[in-house]
Amino acid sequence: MNSNRKPLSSTLIATAGASLVVVGLAASTIYSETAPKPSSASERSSLQHARTVSRVESGARATIETLDSAFADLASFVAPAVVHIRVTNPETDNATPFMSPMGGEGSGVIYRSDGYILTNDHVVNGFNKVTVILNDGREFPGEVIRATDTDLAVVKIKAKDLPTLKFADSEKVRVGQYAMAVGAPFGLENSVTIGHISGLNRANNIPDSRIDQGMRSYFGLIQTDAPINSGNSGGPLINIDGEVVGINTAISSPSGVNAGIGFAIPSNQAQVIADMLIDKGKVVRSFMGVGPETLKEFRRKELGLEGGAVLKEVGDGPAKRAGLKQGDIVLRIGEAPVRNEVDLRQAMLRYAPKETVQVEVFRDKKRMTFDLTLEEATPEKTLPRNPRQQPRRQQQEWPDDPFGGQQMPEWIPREFFRGFGPQGPQGGPEGAPRVRQQGEKPRLGVSVETLNAESRKQHSLPSSAKGILVVAVAPGSLGEQLGLEAGDLIRKLGGQEVNSVDGLVKVMDTLSYGDQTTLEFQRHRDGRTEVQLRTFTLE
Repeated sequence: MNSNRKPLSSTLIATAGASLVVVGLAASTIYSETAPKPSSASERSSLQHARTVSRVESGARATIETLDSAFADLASFVAPAVVHIRVTNPETDNATPFMSPMGGEGSGVIYRSDGYILTNDHVVNGFNKVTVILNDGREFPGEVIRATDTDLAVVKIKAKDLPTLKFADSEKVRVGQYAMAVGAPFGLENSVTIGHISGLNRANNIPDSRIDQGMRSYFGLIQTDAPINSGNSGGPLINIDGEVVGINTAISSPSGVNAGIGFAIPSNQAQVIADMLIDKGKVVRSFMGVGPETLKEFRRKELGLEGGAVLKEVGDGPAKRAGLKQGDIVLRIGEAPVRNEVDLRQAMLRYAPKETVQVEVFRDKKRMTFDLTLEEATPEKTLPRNPRQQPRRQQQEWPDDPFGGQQMPEWIPREFFRGFGPQGPQGGPEGAPRVRQQGEKPRLGVSVETLNAESRKQHSLPSSAKGILVVAVAPGSLGEQLGLEAGDLIRKLGGQEVNSVDGLVKVMDTLSYGDQTTLEFQRHRDGRTEVQLRTFTLE
């Protein structure tokens, strides 16, 4: 068990939840003048604070007070189990003019009372020193155990009898329920924000050149409108019972700060990873060799199924050797029911490599069972990524902040941002023009990579396709203004063919502000190919 404290009683909260029905009715009478209208300025001055809530009906007022008290009690209950994580890396002291010494802050939740803290891997990623600051002010050095492909990590500190929280069953989370995010946004410890569960089973791929895989893939994320900002990463998303339903991980935002769309790794997934890191020191994942997608609701109803995961891809691997085919709907792996894509991926953690499991699938209106021997997943042997899940405009909350306190989307290489402020070419506060540095060169504001066999397959590109693959586009950048999207191929810049990342950078280095030039790029969508040419002036 990860918890030594009972969840907060839901009795009080349940009553408070009903208050939303009557709060609107009471709003018009909450603030009203009870004294006669003053006839002079002196009388108005003496009466200016004489506002009252006395006309609110006693039942409505009690309900509002219950709601108010309930959220305050919830925040107090959760706070002792949430920590602030501070990281520094002395190896980066010799920074370039475009990079400050790396250091940062994030959050975490105490997972076990004997000193195990659960957080995001990107909070502690690549740092030599980790300091954990408890709610009571004590500080401890921490030892990190990482699971890079899941973006989770465990930090061990030498402490005991620490307060913990119960982890809820994230499969029971419903859209519309209350949610509370707790953490240290922008280093402000013990910050609490309140919202709702906005969506379930979100997925995306976010490039990150700092890890071996070069990409972090997220599946089954919980979406929330509880405000999340840089520094909230690793902290808990809480339900009304004071239980953890997720680990706050990422936001989608054009500006880099909260825009009302945040994401958390579900508690069920987080627990499996945390227990494995603590017990084994690493994550051991099995491999089937398939690319799954949750069965659409209308198809589920048409086929009379309760759920399932459609195999959009079946590559060389155990699944293909066992007889599974593209289009099969997986219903069960071993004893684990597969209701969606997330269940299938979770089964790869539940069953060990070299273990033989029965896989039940639905094919041609029949249920079939196959014996499948799992293999161990490696960076070279991973589940194919869903090509629909592009990293466009999805922003990760990375811990370092080299741009004067304004967060940039770290998953796009920094060198492509020279010449652009945090809000695009205009940048600066309230859209004021950003002052350029002497000799500064313009940049497109895109993350690119040279085409290879894997990227061709991921983006369904024909073998004849040529150019540099656009992996991500910075919000507000020149690239976005020109209409570039993830998956596009940049073919020519200024009339010159570009066949490598270095080639693109070299061409950009020959350009200056005020130059008029052209960009040619190719787009492959739904089996169609379009070539687009843009003429523009670098301003």
